Amino acid sequence: MFKKIAVKVFQESEQDANTFRSSELSKEFDYKVLIICVTTALSLTVIEYWSSYNSSVFFVQHYVNVKCSLNLNNLFNKGQYAQLFRLTHWVFVLSICYLLIPIFIIKVIFKDSLKRYGLSFQNAFKDYKIYLFMIAFMIPIVFVISYTSSFQAKYPFYKLHNNEPINIKFIIWELEYFFHLKIFLVHL
Repeated sequence: MFKKIAVKVFQESEQDANTFRSSELSKEFDYKVLIICVTTALSLTVIEYWSSYNSSVFFVQHYVNVKCSLNLNNLFNKGQYAQLFRLTHWVFVLSICYLLIPIFIIKVIFKDSLKRYGLSFQNAFKDYKIYLFMIAFMIPIVFVISYTSSFQAKYPFYKLHNNEPINIKFIIWELEYFFHLKIFLVHL
């Protein structure tokens, strides 16, 4: 099944590429490619340097004022919601860079349809069998790896303190994380 799907996608991609190469459009400069490459590089740079809450505190300290940066630093480091605020900041930056900026570029700069770039629910479950196969394959692997110290040091992102019950902060984080994953993993 996996081979069938992979070969089909590869053959369709090659056919599309050959059709494009033989067209007149392939001989013209495509500004969209340049904009996409530059946007990707800038977005990844922003994610690298701004997805940490410390970057926001630093920016506010140097470009707004020190008092605001102290308040922001306290928000991220003190109080019962500090961990949630730090993780929310991370999801917020990723959502801007991976979702909102591309949507803006497609709609405003390219003046194009999101559907042409794969953002559509029309065939969302078309290839569900391959996803079921991948889940069935990965669950045992993740289960075994979840017992390693390196995995446990990283996951879960939201750390419940000793004997702390699941609470509203944890639920909010899980919903944010689910939204974050839907942006990147759903086959639209």
